[in-house]
Amino acid sequence: MSAEGVNRKTSRGARIIAVTLGASIPISGNLDNVLSGLFIVACLLSFDIRHRLRTIMRNPIAAASVAFFLLHVVGLTYTAAPLHDVKESLRKAAAFLLVPLLLSTFATADVRR
Repeated sequence: MSAEGVNRKTSRGARIIAVTLGASIPISGNLDNVLSGLFIVACLLSFDIRHRLRTIMRNPIAAASVAFFLLHVVGLTYTAAPLHDVKESLRKAAAFLLVPLLLSTFATADVRR
């Protein structure tokens, strides 16, 4: 299978997982965590990283979400909190990285339809 075929399948899989994630929010928090992980893996396996980055940088909400996460990471470098608390805070702040991934997944009108 060509790289284009793999990209198409993983992009389609990421869209399916994202829609399932939206439907599972009121049902189960644990299912949300599993689907979020699968969504991130599917996004990383697709070969359209440049397209995703362009889409994220053009969208002010996505760019702000990435900037907030990076500011949070910088703020964590100056904390005196125990390592366990830092890891927990970083895990919670990583949810902000789902916003740009979801926005880049549904960037075009035909995909949103």
